[in-house]
Amino acid sequence: MEVREALEAAIGTVLERPLDNDARYLLKESVRSLVALPEASSSVALFARLLRHESRDIKDPVLRLLPAWSGLKGGMEIVRDEKSGWQESAASEWLEEHGQ
Repeated sequence: MEVREALEAAIGTVLERPLDNDARYLLKESVRSLVALPEASSSVALFARLLRHESRDIKDPVLRLLPAWSGLKGGMEIVRDEKSGWQESAASEWLEEHGQ
């Protein structure tokens, strides 16, 4: 299994269980590692899924790292439209810079 596949699988595992401290850490570090790799369609699709998730905690790592991947535009628009504090601001700033 390639590194990217393992990281994406780890995030998939997080989405299937309650978000305890270990799961939060795994999610945060897996997202951070994927952002450090070259952009790939599988990672863009996964991050878009995270941005569309109902939990603010699931969206958090993507919104803190804000990768400049154009495929995230739809997810960022959803976060912006949810009007949820700093996450709305982060998504709005991302859209101003990358979403046009």
